[in-house]
Amino acid sequence: SGDDLTLHSTSHGTKGTIFFGANSAYDQVNDRLSIGATSSTLKLDVKVADDTAGVGFRIYNSDGSVVFENITGNVNEFCPRMTGNSAGAACFTSIIGNAATGDDSGSEPILQFGARVNDGSVSVRPLFAISNYTLDVITVDKDGNLTLVGDQAVQGGDITLGVNGADGKVVLYSEQGGTDYSAGINPNAAMTSAAEFYLPADEPGGTYLLNMTTGGVIGYDATAYEPALSKGNLTETTSAILTITGGTGAVIGSGATIEVQVAATGTPGYVTGADWDTFNGKQDTISVDSDYFTLSGVTVEFSTNYENAAHWLNGFVVETIGVTVTEATGTVSLNLEQSGSGDLTFFFSDGWYALDCTPTAAAVVLTAGTDIAPTLNYVYLLQSNKTLTASTVGWPATEHAAVATVLVQSAAGVATDEVYKLHAWTDHATDVNSQGHLTDINKWIRQQHATWVSGAAPSFSGDGTGTIGLATTAGVVYQLHPHTFPVFNDPAT
Repeated sequence: SGDDLTLHSTSHGTKGTIFFGANSAYDQVNDRLSIGATSSTLKLDVKVADDTAGVGFRIYNSDGSVVFENITGNVNEFCPRMTGNSAGAACFTSIIGNAATGDDSGSEPILQFGARVNDGSVSVRPLFAISNYTLDVITVDKDGNLTLVGDQAVQGGDITLGVNGADGKVVLYSEQGGTDYSAGINPNAAMTSAAEFYLPADEPGGTYLLNMTTGGVIGYDATAYEPALSKGNLTETTSAILTITGGTGAVIGSGATIEVQVAATGTPGYVTGADWDTFNGKQDTISVDSDYFTLSGVTVEFSTNYENAAHWLNGFVVETIGVTVTEATGTVSLNLEQSGSGDLTFFFSDGWYALDCTPTAAAVVLTAGTDIAPTLNYVYLLQSNKTLTASTVGWPATEHAAVATVLVQSAAGVATDEVYKLHAWTDHATDVNSQGHLTDINKWIRQQHATWVSGAAPSFSGDGTGTIGLATTAGVVYQLHPHTFPVFNDPAT
């Protein structure tokens, strides 16, 4: 009484085990205490039989803190572990932090988890992991980055990434192919206000609502979800047709470009419309930056007035023609090709026609006469069948391109002396020096005598004398253009 009770176990002077009832013991030799078992390999071992009716084991302090800590220098020898084994729906493992009533101020966390390596910071290994013993489903790395594995859901709350003073970032990793890629969603440095992003109300089943194209642009999957667009008088529906219903459509900006193409192939498309009566623009001209003005795969229709006006060119050829006449085994032929060799391009009322003259010149057989009675051949290309034809009657009454007239004697005479006459009708757009055909016509006109139009009335003096004087009034004459003919005074008066 009033003193400590010390128990020792000896068996003939040797320390042994002190038993407390049937299921607890103290191993005095190894300094081990076991509660719920008669022996243990641990310093302190508390074993509690499954008690589904309530708590089987508790370390509890009603007024203070409970600390599990290794205070020695052997920092690698204390690795605590808590394992729960549920035996019923009401049995689970939980860690709950508790603060005193009313103590809800300050910045200290109520429940804190910390990890370190030998009193130093973690630089490689994860800090924390929540595992199902097959897979770490949630991990936190040394920089505080949270990784969720699998289809995770956050219910009834928000996820905030970043803090005031440090940006947050969402990174999505892909394991869909042989090469791993990631897509990041980052805040923009140019943001001037908060922003919210919302998904459309209807998401098609079995498809991805959004996709990422090359270059990092997020767009709708056109094959799965195509929302209708409506803004003012501009509308677009799932038929991929953009419609401006009245009003004015404008492209604003320096160097703005509208590109029309076939989406499936990327090839250029075209614009059609029944209501494009006028095309107005602020610029004086519209330029096409191309070596040639070319329209491919489309139909351009002009009014019949313009089309009919262009028919004045029917029967002409773009290139300069080269015409020769040859004789072989009694047959005389005219050979036609581009001067210097090449195909020829003729223009008719039904459009352009390329006459094949390579590698062999186009040819037609001529009708030969005799040396004293030669035959005149008219050679032309018919518009109706695009056939090189020779006639002894004359030019046809239907649309054609004249090529040449040839006065042909006998075949033997042609073989010896060539034909009596070969007149090539060179109705080309330009000559081999790119000189236009119109200037050739003008040059020939200017070589002719001037033609009187009006005025220039003559008067004479010196009647009955040896000197005759001539005077004229003013008048008009033509060379290529009309000119005023000046007054000419009689020098004798």
